[in-house]
Parts: sequence; structure tokens; C-alpha cells
Amino acid sequence: MDEEIRGPEPDRPATERAEELVDRMAWDVGYLASFVGLRLLKGASLAREEAEDIWAEAQSLRRREGQGAEPPDVAETAAGGGDAPRSVEATEAARRKAEEMGVDLTEVRGTGADGRITVEDVKRTAKAEY
Repeated sequence: MDEEIRGPEPDRPATERAEELVDRMAWDVGYLASFVGLRLLKGASLAREEAEDIWAEAQSLRRREGQGAEPPDVAETAAGGGDAPRSVEATEAARRKAEEMGVDLTEVRGTGADGRITVEDVKRTAKAEY
């Protein structure tokens, strides 16, 4: 097609060749727009995860200040008990990321407020496993 557009063709009218050029440019612009759109969606997704982590930590701090209680000992929470499933403190974004990356949340050390697991904790654990 590029040879047809670039090469002189006396039997084809100039308007037909111009239409081909415009069609090709429109296709290229559409491809570029879809690429940029995907990048924007990925950035928005990452920003949402971070915002959820920040919100969860703020809520945890607010509850702790309202109760006047000390944060629980993270080691005691992690010790759990025998065969009973442990409750893991993690943000929803961290839970989604852990499921997506195949990370067991019971193996993650939380660095958020009150030892809560954040997305960054999950990513760090996944990176350490590989």
C-alpha cells in the first residue's frame, strides 16, 4: 500500500491517493489514541490503589485516635492460633493485588497503620519470592 501511495500513478486520480493518505493517517492516529488511552487507564488504576491504601490507613488511624487505644502488637496478630484460619488485616486493593499476583497474604508483613498490609507490601513480597 505504501508503494501505491508514494509512487506516481498517472491512471489514479489525485483525490483517490489523497483519500488513501487520509485513511492511513486516521488509522495511525486511532492506534496512537488507543495506546495513550491504555496508558491513562493503567495510571488511573495505580492511583486508585494508592488512594485506597491511604484511605484505609487514615481510617485506621482515626479509629485508633477515637478509642485512645494503643496499636495491637503485630507479632501477636501474626502468631494466630493452630488450625483456625487467621484474619489478615489488608486493604481491599492489597487483597486484589495479592490474588492477581498469587501471593498468600498470611506470608506478607504489613507496614501500614496497625500492621495493615498495603499494595506495596504485596508487591515487595512477590518480588522477594521470585
